[in-house]
Amino acid sequence: MKLQDTGALKPSWRAFLLLCEAQSFSNVAKTVGISQSALSKTIKAIESELGFPLFDRTKRPIVPTPEALLLREELVVMSAGIDAKIKKLRLQKDLRPTLRFGCVDSVCRFIVPALINHFGDSLSKFSQITANSGILIKKLLSNELDVILVSGSFDEISGLYRRKVFTEPSLIVLPPKFGEIKKQWSWQDLQKLELPLLSSSESSEAKRLNDRFLSSSRLHFFSPYQIDSDEIMISLIESGTGWAITRPSTLLASRKDKLSVSLLPLPKGSFDRHLYLMSKENFFIPEVNAIESVCKAVLQSEIKPLLKEFLKYTKLLQQAKQIK
Repeated sequence: MKLQDTGALKPSWRAFLLLCEAQSFSNVAKTVGISQSALSKTIKAIESELGFPLFDRTKRPIVPTPEALLLREELVVMSAGIDAKIKKLRLQKDLRPTLRFGCVDSVCRFIVPALINHFGDSLSKFSQITANSGILIKKLLSNELDVILVSGSFDEISGLYRRKVFTEPSLIVLPPKFGEIKKQWSWQDLQKLELPLLSSSESSEAKRLNDRFLSSSRLHFFSPYQIDSDEIMISLIESGTGWAITRPSTLLASRKDKLSVSLLPLPKGSFDRHLYLMSKENFFIPEVNAIESVCKAVLQSEIKPLLKEFLKYTKLLQQAKQIK
């Protein structure tokens, strides 16, 4: 549920709840579309009415007082309790909710059409962006997105509602001629290649995932290129520019029925990528659960069959069975 849409709360109380969460007058003022001084006056008016301070302004970022946290808890519970009533009124008055959704590149073209078909007329507006996981998580935390589908759980960030929807193994993607030269490659063979390792952009979870594995395995590769598009990365591999450590779903970004690449299992070791749906805690929980069902249905009906088709003539058919 979205605090700004909770009609039971006055704007001043909605601003208070957002400030408890963001702990920044400037960020909240920007979110609600008022000046920072106007927001400060609103909070001071509440404090004057209550007779006690709500925030410790001597600290940066500002910190809610114990009384503010208790008050926030009561307001959130009250808001959640009338959520069903608000939904009913929205339908009656055609004041339907909006949903801002962010999705990683690899599965976006499958998930988004299915979501639009699922939600249909129940939303007044559905907007979607595609970006890497690092960008999407920042937009969720800054209230620019409501629900995101990202790679990795971001356990270091508290206050998120998470649902794991997809798991897939990692693999090696080489230009086609290298698969013909050698059917099995060791990490040492790959280090001797005169081709660079293509990596995803610095802010992406894919790069973080690969870097953690390579670091723990004490492997080092020449990697001067950072590519933010799965489709471009596959195209560069097809043209012989480089090779990559990636996941099966990346292959789908090419939109081709057949790829001119060599697909190989990791020479030694293994690590998986996990896709998670996320929203902020106590926000958009029904929507996340509905999107989870849609994602899992699309995985079974569209994504897994396509990946098995890509992998069936390689030594990676077993990896296809690990996709879940």
